[in-house]
This record gives sequence, C-alpha cells and structure tokens, in this order.
Amino acid sequence: MNFGFGKSEIDAEDAKVRRDLQALGRHVDAQLPYGWGFVLLAFPFGADGRMNYVANAKREDVVRVMYEFIEATKEKWAEHVPDPSSAAEDEQLGRARQRIAELEEELRKAKLGR
Repeated sequence: MNFGFGKSEIDAEDAKVRRDLQALGRHVDAQLPYGWGFVLLAFPFGADGRMNYVANAKREDVVRVMYEFIEATKEKWAEHVPDPSSAAEDEQLGRARQRIAELEEELRKAKLGR
C-alpha cells in the first residue's frame, strides 16, 4: 500500500526509517545493562509494507526470542482469540523453517571448521 507515493519516495522513506532505527538501536543498547539484548521492529501499517528491525543480537537469537514472545503472548493475552488450524499450521511451518535454518548454520560452521 503506497498511498500514492512513487518508488523513489518510498525508497527515501525506507532509508530514513533504517537510519533512524540504527540511531535508536545505539541509544537503546547504551541504556541496557551488559548482557541484555533487544530488538526493535518498525513497519508501515497496511498489508504491503516491509518490516525493518534493529537488534544487538544475532538473527537466530532474535527469531528464537520472537517465537518465545509469540507463544507467551498467545497463552496469556490472546486466550480470547481463536487459533484457526491454518494459523497453527503456519506456526509449525515457521518453527520447522527456523530449525532448518539453525541446522544449516551449524553445518556451515562445521564445514568452515575443517
């Protein structure tokens, strides 16, 4: 959903969001105690937007924590929201894809270690 914006305007806005996220990330990282991680998500409203994020952790750690957050959120705060079977399948597929990515990374590291 570009609301009448041209590609160059969307690209410029996206670049600004990425710069601003980097600045926010440096600030958040400086405020947290040593050993704490964070992830900050930013996205335009609507179906066609692209989500950007900044974190001080490895991507696989961020994905793992996001899954943990989703599970905790569903159990505590979303009890009133029905879990349609397709959503449950999407969740299982997402977990499987994450595990595959983790195993591929381990395999890549093992090959580099030879």
